[in-house]
Amino acid sequence: MTDPPPADGPSGEAGQASRPFSPGLEGVVAGETSLSFVDGERGRLIYRGYRIGDLVEHGTYPAVANLLWTG
Repeated sequence: MTDPPPADGPSGEAGQASRPFSPGLEGVVAGETSLSFVDGERGRLIYRGYRIGDLVEHGTYPAVANLLWTG
C-alpha cells in the first residue's frame, strides 16, 4: 500500500497530511462515542443500549430508523 496523497493546505498548495500514515488500524482510534460500544474480540456491538442482534431480529424498520435518527 502506498502513502496517501498530500493534503491541500489552506491556500490550496499541497502540503503534508497532519497525521502520519498508518497502514491498518492497530493502535489507531477511529472514533470515540458514548452512543455505541464495539467489542470485536467478543463479537459484541451495542447501540444506544440495544444489542444489534436484538434490533435486527426484533426491531421494525421504522423503529430502528427512528432510533438511528433521534435516539
